[in-house]
Amino acid sequence: MLDLKQLRTFTEIAECGSFSKAAERLHIAQPALTRQIHLLETDLNIRLLDRHSRGVDLTEDGRAFLTRSRELLRSAERTREEFRARSGTISGPVALAIAPAMVDFFLGRLIGTYAREYPDVKIEIVEGFTGYIEEWLTDGRVDLAILYDPRPDKRIRRETLVQEKLFAVGPPHMALRIAQTIPLSELASENLITASRDQRLREVIEEAAEKSGTKLSVAFEANSLNVHKALIMEGLGISILPYGAISKEVAEGTLSATPIAEPEISWDVMLATPTLSRPSIAARTFADTIRASVANLTSQDEWPGQL
Repeated sequence: MLDLKQLRTFTEIAECGSFSKAAERLHIAQPALTRQIHLLETDLNIRLLDRHSRGVDLTEDGRAFLTRSRELLRSAERTREEFRARSGTISGPVALAIAPAMVDFFLGRLIGTYAREYPDVKIEIVEGFTGYIEEWLTDGRVDLAILYDPRPDKRIRRETLVQEKLFAVGPPHMALRIAQTIPLSELASENLITASRDQRLREVIEEAAEKSGTKLSVAFEANSLNVHKALIMEGLGISILPYGAISKEVAEGTLSATPIAEPEISWDVMLATPTLSRPSIAARTFADTIRASVANLTSQDEWPGQL
C-alpha cells in the first residue's frame, strides 16, 4: 500500500530538485527523506530519481509517477476537506496561478475577500505567463488559474470571466487618454515593446495587425511587465497591454494609455481548472469568489471589458 508520507516526500524532492532543499521545506532530516525514497522505490520496484552532485533528476518512471503522486495527494486532501465541511468548516489548501498583469490590479482585493470569508483555507499563489500556467494546470501543480486566452486543451476546463480590451501604453508626454481611442495603424511608426513570439499576448497583437494590414515595428521583446514599463518610461517605445497591468501607473501619471480601435483588440480573461481531477470544496468556493469579484469590478467600470 502506498504511504502518503512517502508520496509527499517524493513530490517535494521532485519539485525542489534536491534532497537538502526538500529537507529544509519539510523540516525533516535528510537521511530520513533518503530512507523514505528508498522504501518507495523498493515498493514500486522502479527507480524514481537519478542522484548527481547538483541534486536529483526525475527518471522517465519518476516523471510519470509524479503526476500520479500529485493526484493521490490531492484526492486525500479533498476527502479530508469534504468530511471537515460536514461540520461547517471549509479548510485545506488551494493553489491559484495568476497572470502577472492582474497581480497589482486584482489579486489583493480577491485574496482579501476570500480569506475573510474562509479563514481556514491555506492559499498558495504562483505567478506566471499563460504558457507556464497551462503546464501547471495539466501537471496538477495548481487547482485553478486566472489567465489570458489559453489554447484549447482537453485537459483544461475553461470559462470566460471577461473580454478585456488592450491598450496602447506610452510615456506621459504622449498624453494618451483612457476616454479616447487610437487606431492600430497610428502605432506603426512607434517602436513597439512586446512579448516574445511564444506568448499569447504577442499572438493576439500580430493577429490584429495582420487583420488591419498594419506593419508594427518591434524594437524590444520582453516577457516581464516591469521591463515593459521601465522601457516605456525611458521613452524607448510603446507597448500594448491589458489595463490591469498599467492601471496604477496611469493613475499616478507615470504612464499614459488609451484603448486601441480599428480594430479593437481584446482577449478573454479566463478561469481555468484541470479536467482530470474534481475541484476541492476550497477550490470551488474560491472560483465562486473569483466570478463575483470580476463581475463586480466590471459592472463598476473598474475593469474595462465585457462580461
